[in-house]
Amino acid sequence: MPYRRLPNTDAARLRSLEAALVKSESISPRDLAFNQVTLMKLKKVIILFKQGLDTHQKTYIKRVNANKEYQKAFKKSKLYLSHFIQVFNFSVLRNEIPKMDRKLYNIHVNDSKVPEMNTETELAEWGNKIVEGEKQRLAKGGNPIYNPKIAVVRLEFEKFLKHYNSQNTFKHSHEFSIEKLIEVRKNVDNVILDVWNQVEAFFSAYSDIEKRERAESYGIKYVLRKKEKLMREFNG
Repeated sequence: MPYRRLPNTDAARLRSLEAALVKSESISPRDLAFNQVTLMKLKKVIILFKQGLDTHQKTYIKRVNANKEYQKAFKKSKLYLSHFIQVFNFSVLRNEIPKMDRKLYNIHVNDSKVPEMNTETELAEWGNKIVEGEKQRLAKGGNPIYNPKIAVVRLEFEKFLKHYNSQNTFKHSHEFSIEKLIEVRKNVDNVILDVWNQVEAFFSAYSDIEKRERAESYGIKYVLRKKEKLMREFNG
């Protein structure tokens, strides 16, 4: 015997709610298979659910777009900071800049490697060290580094920080929309279950086949069991 299957996706939930709502609008209240209290809950929750789905979709799109811009800014800032340190090290190698100036960037005087900047934390940390270190070096009369200039390096680093903050904002907004949607989804499931239980009880006096046919007009979904599917296929 086929069994009913409650919706387990948001699209299926919305279809179930809308089917019950459409049915309620097509017949008189006295003929409706579920009570008016449940109908009011249905009307309220369907509005909240649509709003929740819409907010979730919008915040998701904003988060995805923000992340794309963030990744571009991350890569570009890392590139400029890495090149700046490389040029600095070449200048040290040519004795144009004393190696002791590495201390200004919180780098060991004998360390000629480019610092690791593979994470946002590392990039933020070294970006601040390099920008501030170069500011101190120039303030004490050091020769400017060109190609890239520190002004350009700082600009790209600030762009990274801006996109990093924006990306976090959109991330939190999206996560908050998920939490709110989960709450609404619980109410949706409760309303659907309430509607379906009342509908099946309302048509309980009918034969199984007629009861299912009438209940399906309210959006209730019935699924054949595996053996029943095989029998139906076998019988053509």
